[in-house]
Amino acid sequence: MNQCVPVKERDRAALIQRLQNIRDEVRDLWDGVAVQPAPGGVLLVLSGNEQEKQIRIEITEKGIKNLQIQSRQNRFNLSLSTLSETFEQLALEGMAGVVLPEA
Repeated sequence: MNQCVPVKERDRAALIQRLQNIRDEVRDLWDGVAVQPAPGGVLLVLSGNEQEKQIRIEITEKGIKNLQIQSRQNRFNLSLSTLSETFEQLALEGMAGVVLPEA
């Protein structure tokens, strides 16, 4: 972009382009829409056409601070040998709960 354009205008153009890119990436994902709480904001989960995208929306007292498409998280393999490691990772991600053994 031309350096003669004021910074405020360059920032606005970059923001509009970024929002258009996010819109284009999730355009066809409206079969399922969910909002989940996330640290510092919410996670907007969109699904359709056998795929899913998550948009992290960071919110402050002044409003929306950031929007970004989350990278796909690796699924974990839960077994007796990975149980402790998996729960430690989930706790680091802010999850909590109780696991009950099968009767």
